[in-house]
Amino acid sequence: MMEEQADLGSEAADQLRKIVTVKIWIKNGSTPIILPTYTLTYPLFKIEFCLSFLHHILKDNTSALVATYDPISTQWQYHNTATVQQVHCNGVVLYCVLPSGLKGGCIIDCPGLDDDILAYNSHQQPLTTSMPWSWPTLD
Repeated sequence: MMEEQADLGSEAADQLRKIVTVKIWIKNGSTPIILPTYTLTYPLFKIEFCLSFLHHILKDNTSALVATYDPISTQWQYHNTATVQQVHCNGVVLYCVLPSGLKGGCIIDCPGLDDDILAYNSHQQPLTTSMPWSWPTLD
């Protein structure tokens, strides 16, 4: 009986570790949408796992472009919803929607984003200071 409870406890803990917190900014000046999402492939993740996001925000447009913050390079990476991302240290993935694609306007007013990036960078590299975020330029 005790062994079964221990197995259930470790299985539940393993399942909790596979929950990714997805923060998505969808328009300027708005707070992010926060979606806890279970993924079987942790630490690998795709935004297309968030079915409610795909359906309600992207209107099932699987070719839509999004940007993901990469804490290793401290840069934003543009990609589609099927691109596999590595979930880093704290189980949070930061996304911004690109409403008009790469050549259109970017979401630049993201309340709380600087705090999330600082948390990413301090957790990843505690002895360095955070670099301010910026969108990469498109040539």
